[in-house]
Amino acid sequence: MKSQKNEKVKRYIDYMSQILVSLGNSRYENGRRRLISSCYQFNQPFAIFSDESEVGAPNHFSNPYAFKVYTIRKLWEEGYTKIIWVDCSVFLIKPLDALWKILDEQGFLAQEAGYWLGQWCNDTTLNYFGITREEANSIQMYGNAGLLGINFDFPKSKEFFLRWEKAMEDGMFLGSWGDHRHDMSCGSFIRHDLDLPLQPGDEILQYGYHEPRNEKIHFKAVGIN
Repeated sequence: MKSQKNEKVKRYIDYMSQILVSLGNSRYENGRRRLISSCYQFNQPFAIFSDESEVGAPNHFSNPYAFKVYTIRKLWEEGYTKIIWVDCSVFLIKPLDALWKILDEQGFLAQEAGYWLGQWCNDTTLNYFGITREEANSIQMYGNAGLLGINFDFPKSKEFFLRWEKAMEDGMFLGSWGDHRHDMSCGSFIRHDLDLPLQPGDEILQYGYHEPRNEKIHFKAVGIN
């Protein structure tokens, strides 16, 4: 194995096809360090960035969470076909073997957020996708600290990413934090439209430092501090 580091980007790579990725600026420094430490602890290859410019993404406030799409695309173009994104509020509590197996078998990894799309999608985005708010109220959101896994060897998963990327480019991530969840609002509709699998809530990622609810928990999310 090789290790590659510079002042900003931190990576631990074994040149296999699968990798954990994230990006968080200086506000998320403590969380980023915690995530990196947990990846080393469980021998998990990662690429974790500390600025949008490192992946060629626009500023977060000019296109919210576009950096997620840019980060995933960058690693895909580098040759990784199985990519799991998590926010820097997250850290590993066990190896991710079971999650890579899900991606091997199902091609897509996301966890129920416990909300409906109609609650967290602005009118502009609903119109873009050609659905009513009533229809959106029957579509489950994914989310939970940004957890998202894509296996680009699956055609539908690749299509998800390309449609998600196009929605970002078309400005559908834009909107108020009070009624829109940006990347997750767009991604939740596309996932539903493609009938991609959705994992039960709190079976992959759980909030808080307390003991995991069940043996399936792989990540904890504890905020930025």
